Amino acid sequence: MIQLTQEALLALIHDASIRAAAQAMAQFAAQHPINPPPSSPRQSKKLSSAPKEEEKRQEEPFSAVILAEALSAGVKVSNLSEYDGTGLSHLPLQTYLGVVQPTAAATISSLEQLTQRFLHHFSMNKRVPKPAAFLFTIRQRENKSLRDYMQRFIEAVHKVPHVNHELLASIIQQNLLPERFKESIAGAPSTMENLLMRSHKYIRIEESNASDPSLGVKRKD
Repeated sequence: MIQLTQEALLALIHDASIRAAAQAMAQFAAQHPINPPPSSPRQSKKLSSAPKEEEKRQEEPFSAVILAEALSAGVKVSNLSEYDGTGLSHLPLQTYLGVVQPTAAATISSLEQLTQRFLHHFSMNKRVPKPAAFLFTIRQRENKSLRDYMQRFIEAVHKVPHVNHELLASIIQQNLLPERFKESIAGAPSTMENLLMRSHKYIRIEESNASDPSLGVKRKD
């Protein structure tokens, strides 16, 4: 999941709200021409779907005040495609509106309300940090390599904030199967980098022994 700072999120919300208002206004203008021509039988058939489109338009979360706001001259929003006046203007906004998830139409009348809606959405979906005790559940399994264990352990460490290397070394030693790497970290490494370097050394030894069992026999002698 991508982590955003509050400043970046506010900027994203501001850009998206400006674009949403502009596209909604374009849709409104397209659906309500000043002097609409008389409808032909073919046009009447097309207009049979108008109530559905009008219903979709009315479900937009922005109030009339927001929809009536004009863009300032020279405003540019990066990474968002321009509405070319064809098709339905709400289609490019499906992902954006899916995040907003309004409880009622025309309920958002300020950037503050839109910001709170976004913050609520992301706060409900953010990952909660794991406690340090979570690391004690990551054990080396029978018949599993040291590489497999270290990969799982490092992934778990990323979910636990502010754990010092001495505690990590102690947890690793406790959760490893009896091997020489476990013995080598009986004295806690001075840094996390040193701990990882030791693990890489014994991973290479373990994998060399697996590819040539005679190497392990020689070392035991």
